Amino acid sequence: MDSDNRGRIAPSEAMENVLRALGSTDISLLVCSCEWDEKSVDWNAVFSLECLPEGESERFLTRWLGISTTVNSKRLSDDERDKVNSIKSGLVDGALNNTDGIPNDDAMWLAGLETLLSICGEDECSIPPHELLRVVMDSYYCSETELDLGGLVSICSAETCLSRMYRLPASLSLLVIRTLLSCSALQNAKKTIACDIKNGRKVRWRRLRSLVEDTLALFQRMLFDHAGLAMDHYEVGGHPSSSAIYSIEPDHVLMLGTWLFTRNVYPSCQCLLTELLREEASKERVSSNKLLETCYKCFGMLTSLLALDSALVDREYIDRTQSLKWVSKCVETSDNFYQQVIAVQQRQSHESHDDSQDSDDDEEEMYIIWRDSRAKGISLAEDLCLYTSLRRSQYCTGNRVSLRDSRDVYDCLGAAQLSYRKLSVESENGRGWAAYFPHVSTLISGFERSSTLTRMEDLGLISLYDHDIMCRVVNCVYLGLDLLSKLLASQDIRPAEATDPTIDWASSQDCLGETVKLLLGLVLRLSSAEASGSKLKYTSIKVMAMTRSLFSLYEPS
Repeated sequence: MDSDNRGRIAPSEAMENVLRALGSTDISLLVCSCEWDEKSVDWNAVFSLECLPEGESERFLTRWLGISTTVNSKRLSDDERDKVNSIKSGLVDGALNNTDGIPNDDAMWLAGLETLLSICGEDECSIPPHELLRVVMDSYYCSETELDLGGLVSICSAETCLSRMYRLPASLSLLVIRTLLSCSALQNAKKTIACDIKNGRKVRWRRLRSLVEDTLALFQRMLFDHAGLAMDHYEVGGHPSSSAIYSIEPDHVLMLGTWLFTRNVYPSCQCLLTELLREEASKERVSSNKLLETCYKCFGMLTSLLALDSALVDREYIDRTQSLKWVSKCVETSDNFYQQVIAVQQRQSHESHDDSQDSDDDEEEMYIIWRDSRAKGISLAEDLCLYTSLRRSQYCTGNRVSLRDSRDVYDCLGAAQLSYRKLSVESENGRGWAAYFPHVSTLISGFERSSTLTRMEDLGLISLYDHDIMCRVVNCVYLGLDLLSKLLASQDIRPAEATDPTIDWASSQDCLGETVKLLLGLVLRLSSAEASGSKLKYTSIKVMAMTRSLFSLYEPS
């Protein structure tokens, strides 16, 4: 490239160069602090990224890049500053010159972050949203470099520090960068709506929804790939002070992924989807079927995160990670968004009622989860808790679930985790038995009913028969027995009669029989474990007593 053309490549090409260059490094400039208990045999990390801006997700990327690059620039000597500037010139003109030697990782990362900041800009990104997301997706899906997690590199000299600082490997840092760039694309896309309408330009509503779909799919796949690889290399009993480089654990990936989704991805998706829902209400060209499907995928990802946390993180079941707290907070603050989704869903149902009576075309079927309009939660939290009861009630009464395939809308295991927490912190509202009891069978079944884990297994990323994963089934079963114990201790929670469609399944003999069958099988397994000398929290005698109590709840009057 001659000098006259230098600096004239498109911003999207410059970003491609940046992501490709950062992918060739091992260690990034991103720093996290990890805390551990020196009395614990197993080290459990608590992640917090350095240089995080305060406030909401809006313009999070540029604010974070501004803080991070400023902090790291202060550490440079004049020679190092010249080297960084030279790399930046190479990135933006497409002619990165390595004749002076391969740039070290620090210089490459600082140059890359500063270049991203200049492309994204303080007020407006120089790349159209759909093109920005395409660049990010291609940099991951079409990468010629095999994913290598690397490790955390300690920058704390004292091995006895209870809070140590670590440099993140390039793999996790690029997970952060790609996620934040995707969120930036969604935020910029929302801004284009008002601008296009004001200037009389056509708004491409379908493309806007596709941006959300692609962002969710990219984030999910990156999370699955990183979590699966971390699980594949996981070794129980590691310790951060044993080496300057500490292997990436599933804890690290799941906590970082949950933080990114609840803090950035979900709010950005919600922001753009809210505009689309509002447009649907005004009768513009927005397909409510696919739009509702996308909204429920956002909700479903929250339950998927909890399912992954339950199966892949090595912790006592009573000592949960921050994931449950972050997801619960996200769910509790989503009621306005949820009500908008329900409003569109109900309007679609009413407007299409007459047409549906005259048509047998399954391809045009409405996207509604439950046929009975009463069968929904009054909030997103309650809807998630009622999901298992509603889903089983639909199937058992022969009503079709209006989905394009047979996969769950929400992950049943994740919904069970939320339900247990909700029962522990909130009082009963009249639907309690339906909201909680069906989750007992989900939890004592282990990981069998998790659609998220099943998909990861289908992708070849994990095996549910892996020894470490199977060991964590015990925690899941204990949680189910804890839930049953709480319900049995509050017998007034059970329904007097099944007049509400949301409690049909939960109060039925079918639900009782399924749960009792699972409990009796568990009694046999516990008896076998006791015979081998294992010490258990729940003995076979105790579980058998709980099973008898269930029978007593349903004695005919």
